[in-house]
This record gives sequence, C-alpha cells and structure tokens, in this order.
Amino acid sequence: MIILEKRYTVKELNGINFFANGFVKGVVDLNQELVALDADMHYDLADYLKE
Repeated sequence: MIILEKRYTVKELNGINFFANGFVKGVVDLNQELVALDADMHYDLADYLKE
C-alpha cells in the first residue's frame, strides 16, 4: 500500500513502477488530503485512511 501525501504530476506517477498493467486501485480522503493506492481491495485502503 502506498500513501501519497503530496501532489504528484502524471509524469511522476508514471515513474513509480508499482502500477500493474497501468491499473491501480485507489481511495481519496478529501478531508485529510491523502491518496491511498495499491491494495488488493478498495475497502482495505479506505479502512487504512480511517485509522
């Protein structure tokens, strides 16, 4: 699981080679301004951000 805590450009994100076949699951917490990426299930990411 990867938590993005700063702004990234599309070019920077493409440089991170954790995206399998160009796809990634992600959840955004607008209140905390965080993005969680790369877990088996979306709810795992959501639960992590709620902690």
